[in-house]
Amino acid sequence: MTVAVIDNFLYGYLVVALVLLAERGLGGSDAVGPLNAGLSGGALAAMAVVNRLASHRRPALVLFAVMAVFAVAIALLGLSGSLPPAVVFVTVAGAATLIAEVIAVTLLQRAAPDDVVARVFGVYDQLNVGAIAVGSLIAGPLADRLGAGTAIVTVAVGCLAASSIATARMRGRQRPARHSVAVTASATSTPQGRRRH
Repeated sequence: MTVAVIDNFLYGYLVVALVLLAERGLGGSDAVGPLNAGLSGGALAAMAVVNRLASHRRPALVLFAVMAVFAVAIALLGLSGSLPPAVVFVTVAGAATLIAEVIAVTLLQRAAPDDVVARVFGVYDQLNVGAIAVGSLIAGPLADRLGAGTAIVTVAVGCLAASSIATARMRGRQRPARHSVAVTASATSTPQGRRRH
């Protein structure tokens, strides 16, 4: 859930920062359309691989890698000085944020006991809506203080550090997927298995 909050915070920041970057260094308001199209196009392209990545044997490691890609792409976006590379970076960021969200939700479903899943996801929804709102709210003031490019690099580096810490605690002590547990239980309860006991 922590990683999902970081992911959504950075996404909320990015949505506003794209407009600020466009107006202050990427060609003006005409650049907003291509940047937003890149963000959406990246998310759509991620649909081709997201299920495979979410079902990886070590999803926490994949989550760390995807969050790193997301943060680095955002940092490079802040450093880019022209529209074409900026569109490439924001497309990568769009793909990474969707994949990170799906993997985080998958891990949360595996970790939450069945009798509290609804409550867990109620908290999850509220935290993520709040994270998007906070990211969006601070984008303008931070860009005014630091400059649009410097601000987005700073936020990206901070989110990379935070997600690295959060995923490091998850790696190496993951719960198996529920379907794996069910398959194991089913195999041990077959008539053949009962005859061996």
